[in-house]
Amino acid sequence: MKTIKYIVAIFFFSSVLISCEKEFLEVLPRGQVIAKTTADFRKLLDYVDNSRYSYSLSLTMSFVDLLTDNVYFDSTKWNTYSTTTEHIKNLYVFKNTIWTYEAPTFTNEVNWNNQYYIVSLCSSILSEIVKATDNLTLQKQLIAETKVHRAYAYLLLVNLYAPHYSEANAANTKGVPIINSPASLPPLVRSSVKDVYSLIVSELESAIPDLPDDVNQFKHRPAKVSAYAILARTYLYMGNYAKAYEYANKALLIRSYLYDYNTIYTGTVDFY
Repeated sequence: MKTIKYIVAIFFFSSVLISCEKEFLEVLPRGQVIAKTTADFRKLLDYVDNSRYSYSLSLTMSFVDLLTDNVYFDSTKWNTYSTTTEHIKNLYVFKNTIWTYEAPTFTNEVNWNNQYYIVSLCSSILSEIVKATDNLTLQKQLIAETKVHRAYAYLLLVNLYAPHYSEANAANTKGVPIINSPASLPPLVRSSVKDVYSLIVSELESAIPDLPDDVNQFKHRPAKVSAYAILARTYLYMGNYAKAYEYANKALLIRSYLYDYNTIYTGTVDFY
C-alpha cells in the first residue's frame, strides 16, 4: 500500500512539474507578440513606420531608378559622391562594374541587407501564416501580398547584384541566393539568374487571383495592379516584350492616369 501511495505521489508531483514547465514555456516575454491570427499577420505586414523593423515593407530602394530617365545629376551633385558612394555614379552612367569599393570597413551594404531583410521577413510569414485559419479569405490575401513583396525584393536584388537577364545564358549565369527558410540559416548559394526570374514570375502570377484589383487608402498593400505592373517590368527586363505589353495593358486597365508634377510639387528641385 505504501508503495502505491509513493507511486501516486510521484506521479502527481511529476504532472504538476510538467504542467508548470509547459505553462512557463508558453509565457511570452514582456513586449513580445507571436503572430497567430490573420489579424496578427495583417499588423505584421502593415508596420510601415520603421518603429518596429529596420526596413519597412512600404519602402523601396531608389537605385533602380538611377538607371532611368527619372534621375538627373548636375556637376555639383556629381562631385559630392565620395569613394564609398562611387557605385551611385557607376549606376547612373551604366558602367559594367558597379561595386568597385572594397575595404575592411565596407561591410554594411545597405541595399543588399534591406532587401534580404524583406525576403527573410516574407519567407517567415509564408511559413507561419498557414496556421492562422480564423479567416481563410484574409489569409489568402495576406499570402498573396507577401508573395508580391518578396518577388519585388528579388527583382531589385537580381538587377543590382547580378548580370542582366539574357535568355541565351541566364541558366548558367549566377544570380542571387534564394532563401525559402531563413530560420534554418541556409548557406547563401547564388542561384542562376533564370531561377531567380522564374521564382519572381511564379510568385507574382500565383498571387494575382487573391489580390484586390486596385490599391485602397493603404498604398503599401499590393493589389492586382501592382502585380501586373511588376510583371510588366520583369518581362521587360527579360526581353519578352509581348508579355511586358500584355501585363502593362492589364495594369493600365485598372489604373491609367498620369501625375502632373507641375501641380504636385512647385518648390525647389532637389536632384538625387
